[in-house]
Amino acid sequence: MEVRERLENAFNVAEQHLGVPRLIDAEDVDVTKPDEKSIMTYIAQFSRRFPDLPFGSINKEHGELLRWLADTRQRLTHVIEAPIIDIQAEYKEYVKQVKEFVEKQKQWKAFERKESKSPHFPGEKLKELKDQFDDITHSMNRWRHKLDTNLPGDLRQIVEWIYRAEDVLARGINFDSSNLAPEENLQRFNELNEEHMTIFTDKEVVSTKFQRLKRDPSIVNQQIAIEHLTNLDERLNIIMNSSDERGHYLDFEQIHWKVQIYFAQLEHLMEILNKKQGSIHQTEQLYYEYKRKIHDEKIIVTIESLLPELTRKAQSYSQLRKKDDQTSKGFNAYCEYVRKTLKSAAIDLKTKEHMLQETMDNWKIYLSSYDQLERWLTEGDQVLLRSSEEKFVSSISFYP
Repeated sequence: MEVRERLENAFNVAEQHLGVPRLIDAEDVDVTKPDEKSIMTYIAQFSRRFPDLPFGSINKEHGELLRWLADTRQRLTHVIEAPIIDIQAEYKEYVKQVKEFVEKQKQWKAFERKESKSPHFPGEKLKELKDQFDDITHSMNRWRHKLDTNLPGDLRQIVEWIYRAEDVLARGINFDSSNLAPEENLQRFNELNEEHMTIFTDKEVVSTKFQRLKRDPSIVNQQIAIEHLTNLDERLNIIMNSSDERGHYLDFEQIHWKVQIYFAQLEHLMEILNKKQGSIHQTEQLYYEYKRKIHDEKIIVTIESLLPELTRKAQSYSQLRKKDDQTSKGFNAYCEYVRKTLKSAAIDLKTKEHMLQETMDNWKIYLSSYDQLERWLTEGDQVLLRSSEEKFVSSISFYP
């Protein structure tokens, strides 16, 4: 890049990102004898813009990062749009740019840590830098995609599969299961698992084909640079491991929400059975609900039949994770909670069934006695309304 072009970039960066007015042009500076007064006036704008910040800090760190970002953005825009002449040579240039980008990211992170604690450096300027680094990351990914998708033959087919797999893995679980009913969660996880199987069923075939191409002398350094091949190999290994973990995760969540559909019904039944019993009609309704859930729909038997599979899939996921992994701990804790709840519920529900039957029997005795008592009281009221002679005559039949 020519001196004048670099100056132009520097002035643009200062004006657009630092808010420093552009008082001079590149043509005014790139001469044998520039106007020193104009240059000093321009430099003074930095001190006015950042009165509490040492000028050297802006010029050396912030300004350097901004200039690098502007230069790199311009260079990447050009290379992404340009046709590929030599894919192996361009990939090596890409690798070189990646290394430079990684170093600049380290510099940026150190600068961010330091200046984020400073009361003098504007927070919006740090955000601008972050946004620009994110933009460079996006451009670097576009450049890599351009190089990947221009590979020939079988390599291109493998690359297309890698991108589909990476896209699925990057999306993760894109909904909040805590806000949905168990039935909705089961449907969502069924769909995710179906998508997962569609993509990753062929992963071993893809891996085997790639390993064969890696050993083919007509491919390596002929159709693809060794650095490019190594990058694809690393990404493929990450996909293999991540897809295994994701597959086991989805397997558990499927059986988890299948269990939870019945378990939620059991918890609801226990909740209403623990409430104070009301009239005979309400007690009979509770009893019929109990019989329907426990004897007809057999929710406890169903949960017990699903529990071994639930436990097995929780253990399978745990084997892929570290011992202190929170998701794995959560899976195992859920299995234990279901197991303990079933054990206590089996005893409690038997007690509740006997209690409901006893309550209904007591209600029937009460209602029957109440009817007899009411008839006796009614007859008594009628007798009290009679005259003394009528009462006397009516009592004669009671004596022999």
